[in-house]
Amino acid sequence: MFGYAILQIVMTEETKRLFTVNEACIYLSISRMSLYRMMERKEITPVKIGNRTLFDKRDLDEFIEKSKKL
Repeated sequence: MFGYAILQIVMTEETKRLFTVNEACIYLSISRMSLYRMMERKEITPVKIGNRTLFDKRDLDEFIEKSKKL
């Protein structure tokens, strides 16, 4: 358990690759409902690991870049 706590402290936004729903919302500055709508429209694809819904930071960054071009 102690090693896990240290790992969490070491992981920063720069090194963290998978975000939870809440973290993805904060990263994109959007609401949970907006994120769920984007998932329904297939604008962002989540990563399912067990019961968890996660988002790859690279996919979120790609979405941001595509949004800039519109």
